[in-house]
Amino acid sequence: MKKKMLIIVVMIIVLFLAFNIVRNKGKRSVELNEIVNNEFENQTQVEILDYNGHAMEPFISKDGEYLFFNNENHPKTNTNLHYATRMGENSFQYQGEVKGINTEELEGVATMDEENNFYYMSTLGLTQTLSTVHVGKFNNGEVSDVNKVLVNAEFGGIVMGPSISSDGNTLYFVIARHKDNKPISMNIYLANKKGDNFVKNTNSEDIMKNINTEHLDYAPEISNNGLELYFTRASGFYQDASLAGGKFETFVAKRNSINEPFGIPEKIDIITGYSEGPTLPKDGKTLYFHKKIDGKFQIVKILRK
Repeated sequence: MKKKMLIIVVMIIVLFLAFNIVRNKGKRSVELNEIVNNEFENQTQVEILDYNGHAMEPFISKDGEYLFFNNENHPKTNTNLHYATRMGENSFQYQGEVKGINTEELEGVATMDEENNFYYMSTLGLTQTLSTVHVGKFNNGEVSDVNKVLVNAEFGGIVMGPSISSDGNTLYFVIARHKDNKPISMNIYLANKKGDNFVKNTNSEDIMKNINTEHLDYAPEISNNGLELYFTRASGFYQDASLAGGKFETFVAKRNSINEPFGIPEKIDIITGYSEGPTLPKDGKTLYFHKKIDGKFQIVKILRK
């Protein structure tokens, strides 16, 4: 009798473990001792001349001359995309809103390839499709020929938070799932360009197996050579829609070849507090992100040692 009971208990444990393996396929449990990355130093606030509002989700063009950002993405705020041009090492001159794309819906999270194909997210038309990603051609402060990007993601969530590779052939994006208007899951995936749209990379889960966790993994930024992926991880606050006890961390995951999965993420130790949205220009020497300072989101940069 005891032997039979023992067999039953073992079978229950095996079934439980198998269920969780399937449920969490492609996700990694957060390890207690994350690898620390101390490659960066000299945290400096970036000045946007003639602009006094919130500045979030920065993107620096590959040549380093344009800074794109959106104002506060609060539900009660009309969030739009803005841009500024470089004036000096730590300053940009505000030029206004990006023309041709802003609406009464939310527009934000800009990214652009070397051919000036300008990708961003907009909730315009979200009821017709689960993708918020749009693309147009950027020229002298204006985006034209705008179209919605259909990502054949097959993940059952909202496609958002784009980051385009320099050559324009690979789109990194976030699949977000919500419950009662609260995010319960955000994970990063990739798709390859096919015609005017993108199709899920068949190895996406394997490539991101060390990235995605049970927490919110979002705001991807791929380096120019495709070997470093920067992203934000938020944990602890979203379960009760409160910032109390929550934390934001910025990670970089590396690989030796674009055909390999990314390695175990390294937490960038110098980035602390309420910080999100890393972006890396083509030279890879400076990392920009937004940080809440004295109650306002502002752009900050750090330098590779």
